[in-house]
Amino acid sequence: MSKANPFDPHVQENSLDAKLFVSLSKMADLFREMLWSKTQKIGISPIQLQFLFYIESHSPNQTTVSFLANKFLLTKATVSDSVKVLINKGLLNKEKSRSDSRSFYLTLTKKGETLIASSRDFSEPIMDLLNGLDKKQKNNLFTSFYQLLDFANQKAIIPVERTCFRCKFYEGNREDKHHCRLLKKNLKTENLRLDCNEFETLSL
Repeated sequence: MSKANPFDPHVQENSLDAKLFVSLSKMADLFREMLWSKTQKIGISPIQLQFLFYIESHSPNQTTVSFLANKFLLTKATVSDSVKVLINKGLLNKEKSRSDSRSFYLTLTKKGETLIASSRDFSEPIMDLLNGLDKKQKNNLFTSFYQLLDFANQKAIIPVERTCFRCKFYEGNREDKHHCRLLKKNLKTENLRLDCNEFETLSL
């Protein structure tokens, strides 16, 4: 039996799941358009800009080609090609690891830092939309997205994210009771982290 097409308006009439799927798809389209609009002006690809944003805000052990490939669901070869372009454009440095001379990590050059500083406004269209929501709406939306990411992690659809629910320090019911044993405090849902520097993988 074939699956129903969630983009079919007739299917959407009787399926909230289909409506949610299409809504997420439209937001993804908006995100891609925002990236594309910015990168057209600065001469790099959307994924290359995402690499630069990521490298700017993460420690060296998370800016290797292997780590980027896993994070962005790409092959090492694809990441390597993009990294070479960014290095040739003078936006990235390739630094040898002190602990392993065979590996290297990536850092921004001064030129790369300048480009990133002038590109942060790419997110404004979606940020403006979110600013139009009240706090309750934002909390409900964040809770739903957080749970979706966790489900995707559990089903191995995406790599393990550095979220509270996937961390060994988390205690709670994953609904309205959250506690971090590392920070030794209870957390509100809005304080749950999506990318935690203190994250340690949950042993299953």
